[in-house]
Amino acid sequence: MVDILLRAVACHRGDEPLGIHLKRFTECGKSLVDMTPKRLQQMLHPILEASYEAVGRQEIMKHLCGCLSEPSGKKWHRIFAGMVLTEKLINQGSDDLMVETFQGHHFDLVQKVSLLERSDSAARGCTDKGAQLMLQKKVMDLRTTLRLRLKKASCEELPQNAGLGFKDTLSTCSLSCMSTSTASTAAGSGMEGSTSFARSDVAPERPSAGVLP
Repeated sequence: MVDILLRAVACHRGDEPLGIHLKRFTECGKSLVDMTPKRLQQMLHPILEASYEAVGRQEIMKHLCGCLSEPSGKKWHRIFAGMVLTEKLINQGSDDLMVETFQGHHFDLVQKVSLLERSDSAARGCTDKGAQLMLQKKVMDLRTTLRLRLKKASCEELPQNAGLGFKDTLSTCSLSCMSTSTASTAAGSGMEGSTSFARSDVAPERPSAGVLP
């Protein structure tokens, strides 16, 4: 049913590139917190629709990698938006996205969520107490949702178009994002040596490595 609704509104995407929609959503600032469900869904429609295409999934995940890797707590709204988008993609996006993620075709989403769960937003520069609580609650909700969805993905087949250009995605997103965020996140929250919750290069032969404990 969700698939039908998403495709029915595809005509509203216009000629704007996917990157514009992604940037608009994840950089809308504090307005996201008070956004109505209807407006939220309107902004998400073109992104969710793009998740049904292999190239779209690559671009989405590359953008998400940057949002969830944001090292500055002062930009907490970008991290929050990234988590909201991730949760919506899990629940309303293409099933192929989670299967690919489980099989290691994108950045290590499990590790990103684990790092966010253990990070100290205040130590990273977020002075807004309300924002700190929102981030904490959202990452806990996301962790639960992700764990359940990846468990389901472990029983699903990898899409035929998986792997199209994913090598480039892994090298440009996984490595660059993790090199900038993992060190700063660990340093700011006392998590040195805690980045081994899951591997970035999850191999299809060992898909269980992509599941949250």
